[in-house]
Amino acid sequence: MNRDFLKIKYSTAQCLMLLFPFLEPDTFRLSTSFHMFLRAWAVLAIAYMFLYYVKSQIKPCFGILIMIIYSIWLCYVSTLSIGNLQTTITQIVPILGISIWADIYSRKNGGISVAIKLIMTYVYINLLTLLLFPNGLYQSQSYQAVPYKCYFLGYRNVQSLWLLPALALTLWENYTETDELTHKTKVRLAAILLSIILIKSSTTYVATAVLLGVLIFLVKGSRKHYLWKFVNLSTVYIGSIAVSAGLVFFNIQYKFSYIIENILHKDVDLTDRIYVWEKVLVYIRQRIWTGYGYIFDPTSRALIGASHPHNYALNLLYTGGVVGFVLVSILWLIVGYRTKRMLNDWAVRALFAGALVLLLIGLTEPLKQLPTAYMILFILYHEDSRLKGGEE
Repeated sequence: MNRDFLKIKYSTAQCLMLLFPFLEPDTFRLSTSFHMFLRAWAVLAIAYMFLYYVKSQIKPCFGILIMIIYSIWLCYVSTLSIGNLQTTITQIVPILGISIWADIYSRKNGGISVAIKLIMTYVYINLLTLLLFPNGLYQSQSYQAVPYKCYFLGYRNVQSLWLLPALALTLWENYTETDELTHKTKVRLAAILLSIILIKSSTTYVATAVLLGVLIFLVKGSRKHYLWKFVNLSTVYIGSIAVSAGLVFFNIQYKFSYIIENILHKDVDLTDRIYVWEKVLVYIRQRIWTGYGYIFDPTSRALIGASHPHNYALNLLYTGGVVGFVLVSILWLIVGYRTKRMLNDWAVRALFAGALVLLLIGLTEPLKQLPTAYMILFILYHEDSRLKGGEE
């Protein structure tokens, strides 16, 4: 291996330069020119990392090959129908880029810590905006044309896609170093939990409770192995698909109307999401195998009444068809298989719980606003190497 080439494994500055364009807070998107600049930067960063693979003779893992095929597929199908190639590239570049970044830096000491520091910097800035601007840093409009308050990391649902991964990654980093919570970890957790309280999102409250509950369950499961030996990321992913099918096709939320309306304080129609799902299904059936790629936002709103399908599984089918859905599912199942015997490790438990709650949120959100879910997947992909005590 040419250790001098690009010096990626030694340079924190270069690590940040490669990571920064893939982690874009919503506030940065207020400037169209800066947003497009970051996307161009992201494309260059991806090319840079591909060059690193070649020169350093490091083979990308099988999961990266899946992501490359998936990305090419989405770009291809976006040229066939009503999809928009530019919009598709804009959406897929951060997901592909952070996957490659995590594949490289999960094999190197200290790389993931840089990502956690950047994410926590965003969390601290967002917390300041929550405290200083109770009426929002700026306002935007939902697909129902209702204005809502946004902060540095965006609307409260989008903030949860930062805060919950930050919580999981903070615990992961702590438990890779020690079995006790460090002072640094306690400060980070306090900032994250305070932010979760301030955004006043019942969905995020439930997801946080589930994340912590899963960790408690796994601790007890370590004493009663038969309770959790069948629980892994593969079964959780399959379960999330089954629940999505129940919501979309059978409206099972009506069976839990009391909890939804009286405890979560949501309407049983899930803020009109069921009507969006009905429209999405019409278009999915028309191109069941290929999907459409990502669609230009105004066009999508005209077709389905929203900028996205408000469900992770439906979003995979809507954008990539059965082919795209199968490709992404293979990635989740592979990671689940690779980590199913690692849940004795606290760090793996933390990321497992983080991935689980992202799938939970994915029941009503597409998880496209932030590619952190894929970063967590590829960190988990390489956890066997960390537990063996060496680089791959």
